[in-house]
Amino acid sequence: MKKIFILNLVAGLLFATCATFKSQSRDVSSQEVNKKLSQSIYLTGGYGLVEDSIYLRQFRNILKEAPENSTLLFLGDNISEQKKDSLFDKKTIEQQITTVGSFKGKTYFIPGDFEWKYNDSRKANFTQEILKNTGNKSFQRQPKNGSPLSSISVNKDLEIIFIDSQWYISDWDDVKYINENSPDIKTRRRFLEELESMIRDLAFKNVIIAMHHPIFSNGKHGGKYSFNDYLHPLPIIGFGDKAVRKLGGEQSKGS
Repeated sequence: MKKIFILNLVAGLLFATCATFKSQSRDVSSQEVNKKLSQSIYLTGGYGLVEDSIYLRQFRNILKEAPENSTLLFLGDNISEQKKDSLFDKKTIEQQITTVGSFKGKTYFIPGDFEWKYNDSRKANFTQEILKNTGNKSFQRQPKNGSPLSSISVNKDLEIIFIDSQWYISDWDDVKYINENSPDIKTRRRFLEELESMIRDLAFKNVIIAMHHPIFSNGKHGGKYSFNDYLHPLPIIGFGDKAVRKLGGEQSKGS
């Protein structure tokens, strides 16, 4: 039976932009534990939000225990939010590459809000250029070359569909060179048709849909804010700001 899973940054680091306030978990029966593990998927992201590499070091220790049949997904916001931090961005990506170290599986970087911070489709490929310069084909940006949609076959039973969710929710009038390198998908309607076709073609495989923004969230993108969030930038202004976001006033940010 085919199963479709949707992965986003909710499953990544808890300090990330799209983080939740409650842990996401489920009960695992003893019968499931005894099943043979065919593939492990590791999720992380949001490293552009922090300068301290302690989180990367902690994650590196986790990866040391990864089995051979593993895949690693960096789920966006892998560079800084600030437009003048190109040197920091390069250093941050290089640190993430170093962290992977001797990881045996493939590693994929997915774009988030920050990768589109210049509102320029060409500059959104910044991460892809750095990964290409490593000469290591195990590191890839997905989707590639400004395309909003791609897929890779992990094994005979599992496929990963990658979606650039920031491409979808952005105001295209404000983005330079939008869809310049996407000859097959020029509209959101065409994107949805292509996605539906992909899922239909994978009827007999398990499918993971990986993207940055959550469809449903009990975090900020779902309108759930902490008390401190209401105090920024100023107490009264902060309250009004969050109220507007809850009503969908910042759709371009995925709220």
